[in-house]
Formats: sequence, C-alpha cells, structure tokens
Amino acid sequence: MTTADLPVPGTFLVPPLDGEIVSVTRPIEELLLVLADGADDDPRLPATLHQPAATAIGALRLAILHAAAVSLYAPDGRYEHEPLAVVTVDEEHLTTFGAAVAELTAVLQPGKLPDVAEFLDDWADERGTTAEAVVALASRFHQLCQLAWGPDHDLLAERVEHARSSVARTVLTDDQEAAYRRLRDRWVAIWHHGDSLARWQY
Repeated sequence: MTTADLPVPGTFLVPPLDGEIVSVTRPIEELLLVLADGADDDPRLPATLHQPAATAIGALRLAILHAAAVSLYAPDGRYEHEPLAVVTVDEEHLTTFGAAVAELTAVLQPGKLPDVAEFLDDWADERGTTAEAVVALASRFHQLCQLAWGPDHDLLAERVEHARSSVARTVLTDDQEAAYRRLRDRWVAIWHHGDSLARWQY
C-alpha cells in the first residue's frame, strides 16, 4: 500500500468529554455489535450496519479519549476556558459510522425494514430507552466528530497544536477568542441540546 492509498485523516476539536463520551457511545456500539452478529442470519440487514460500523465508533471514541487537551486563556489572560484537544481520526471510520447512523435513522421510518425496526424497539426497551433515543445519541456523536471543520477550527487547531509543545500560558488572540466562542455555541447546540446555562462552562 502506498501513501496515496492510505485514508486521509480528519481532525476536529473537542472540550473534555471523557465520561460523557463513554456513556453515550457504549450503547450505540453495543447495538451495532448485536446487529453485526445477526448479519449472517438476516441478509436484508444493510451492509452499513455490519461489523465495520461497530469498529468505527470504537476507534472514534478512543481517538477522543486519547487526545491531549491544553488549557486556553481569554485575550486578557485572566479568564481560563475549558481545555481543547485536537482529535485526529481515520476519515474512513467517520464515513463508515456516518453511513450506519443514516441507515439506523432510515430503518426507523415506517415501512423501511419493519423486522429490523421491531428488533431495535425491543432491544432499546429492554434497556429502559427507545430506539429513537439511541439513534439520536448516535447522530449527536457523529455531529460532534465533524462540527469543528472550517475556518474557526483551523484557526484554533493550529493554536492548540502549538500550545502542546509550549510551556508558556496559551493566551488567545481576539480572532481566536471569537472563533472559540462560535465553536462553543455549536458544541452547546449539539452536545447540550442548546442549554444556555451550558455556555458558561466554556
């Protein structure tokens, strides 16, 4: 395999979410593993829900858990933000997991795959939740893994990467501070359901 054949890695920024990442992704991974185990017995099960999807979400979770976060300070140097970590992932894992989320969402639509939908409902009910809630969690996690791409991400990611190799306090410029606040609003919208109180933790 040549370098050109290797998957292009993707990067995104996240605040500390260690405990939440584990609690959110475990049921999704468990569901994907159960579906993968039944794939041979049910040839109608879409290929996107086979073993690679469970492998992908596990790899994405580990990438977040192992990423080193750095502390950031507002331009006046007195106010400390939540630390940020630059996470690098195999883009193929993100694509595979995204396809699984899309398929799970489609399965829940009336008449799509009623037998699979019934299985999802029963599986979720045994765990005190609903299929819709589990799929919504999967969608949130997938969005988290791609929400930071863009100019704001590039501006902050460069600063965070530089901070990892520096012993000096990392004070943001005005432009970087504005980018941080825009990304904060996106994290709050996706991960905290838009809760305005959550904005203050950043």
